[in-house]
Amino acid sequence: MELVSDRDWGDQPAGSVLNAHFWLLGRCHDRYAKHLDNPGRQRMPADFHVNSEAYMKLVAQAYDRTGEEDWDLRDGLYEVILSPLDRVDFASMDYLEPQLFLTSDSPHFAESQTLTIRTTLRDGTVTTLTAEINKPK
Repeated sequence: MELVSDRDWGDQPAGSVLNAHFWLLGRCHDRYAKHLDNPGRQRMPADFHVNSEAYMKLVAQAYDRTGEEDWDLRDGLYEVILSPLDRVDFASMDYLEPQLFLTSDSPHFAESQTLTIRTTLRDGTVTTLTAEINKPK
């Protein structure tokens, strides 16, 4: 997965891969699907914080119901993936949920721009998603 912008981000020219500037939030079911193992209660890292209140709410929701007491409900059978995008090892995840959330605290994220996310799947297929952010209406 590569995330680029149509404008410069500081000393990185438009079209540069910006993965190091973004956090990814997702859920992965590999431990349960492969080993029938509940990863147990997971907690949001105490030092994790981004400026977006909406993103922080999504992070808290992702960690909700991830413990042994949720085993019978089958709600806690995933691991939370909360990582800088450039550190996510997608190749090791077979059961990553398709709903992923990205954010950045970089001041460049607040600028008017088009972000493009290119995802290369295992079969070599490339999918592209673009999002216009902070564009005047």
